[in-house]
Amino acid sequence: MRIFYLCYENLQEHRGGTRHVIEVVRQLGRLGHTVDLFLPFEAPSGLFDDAITLHVIPTIPVRIIRWLTFYVRSALSMLAVGWRTRPDVIYIREMTYNVCPVLTARLLRRPLVVEVNGPILDEMRAIGAGRLELWLIRTTQRRLFRAADRIVVVAEGLRDRIVDLHRLPVEKTAVIPNGTDPERLKPDDLQACQRAIGLTPGPTVGFLGSCYPYHDLDTLITAAPLIVNACPSVRFVIVGDGYMRPIWMERTRRERLADHFVFTGVVPYDEVPRYLNAFTVGIALFAQGRDEKLDRSPMKLYDYMACGRPVVATDLTGIGDVVRDHQAGLTIPPSDAAALADAVLRLLDDEALCETMGRAGRAAVERQYNWTRVATDIVHLVQHLGEKT
Repeated sequence: MRIFYLCYENLQEHRGGTRHVIEVVRQLGRLGHTVDLFLPFEAPSGLFDDAITLHVIPTIPVRIIRWLTFYVRSALSMLAVGWRTRPDVIYIREMTYNVCPVLTARLLRRPLVVEVNGPILDEMRAIGAGRLELWLIRTTQRRLFRAADRIVVVAEGLRDRIVDLHRLPVEKTAVIPNGTDPERLKPDDLQACQRAIGLTPGPTVGFLGSCYPYHDLDTLITAAPLIVNACPSVRFVIVGDGYMRPIWMERTRRERLADHFVFTGVVPYDEVPRYLNAFTVGIALFAQGRDEKLDRSPMKLYDYMACGRPVVATDLTGIGDVVRDHQAGLTIPPSDAAALADAVLRLLDDEALCETMGRAGRAAVERQYNWTRVATDIVHLVQHLGEKT
């Protein structure tokens, strides 16, 4: 099968979005499919094998103009390549304002699949987007979604939001949760990894991810005094960056917790396994929005599980049920600092329980929550579309 994959990602950066693209495209190639990847930036050499053809679209390096030139030129590039060798599907990772793939798919007479990884409208609203900008996003999004043959979402909550907002038939959507790489992320010695990242061996509660409000580290900071009182040697290691990091750092200083918190910022991609394996307990906390269903599929959850680390997670659909179903950790109600402290202390006090839950989480990743499964689900979806066209 030949797949045209379109995204606006810089694969030289180490973020959740770039990681998702890299892993899915790699696995599609390893499953025996040919992928033409259209993107605006050069990719690191050796990133993909021969099954992947990169089409780097030249753009004008001015913010809005760069988007527009990429949108138009990528559509023309897909048409030029597609008229020579027809793809089986045009698969795009949602981009704000971009409806050009609709015309491309129609001219090539190929099915269009749109992948949605987060609630763009909510994210833009949170950073202060104005009414006109939000209206334009909503309008172009609706046009794209209604023209697509399928919409792939990473979580049930996100699917429900999209279906309700744009009045789409639920049958038009497919939920394919994220995964992780169990070959790269695997259990390693706890104390050795703590020393490798500059920590004295001891109880460590860790978070890996972007520092944004929906990652509810405010509740962790609130719970920290309760945990420290019972376990004075505990450290809280926060790996990642974002506009909330200085705010959280200031709060720990103000509340005299700075000696127990380590904010690393972004760490090199190759070092991520060491940091994950330096955690005694991994934290996956999310602020509760207007819906009880989580509108994301957090890769950090599967990363902790892949490394055999027990998890304390917010009990929302899409994360709490994963932890419970696979007995990979403990769940707590949203924003409940006392429950968080109890869960963390229970794990820190019970090494055998940590090992049991860690093994269970690792087994679930090997069986289900991995990128091979994600790519396989995408292939099945596309093949089903092909049977209907």
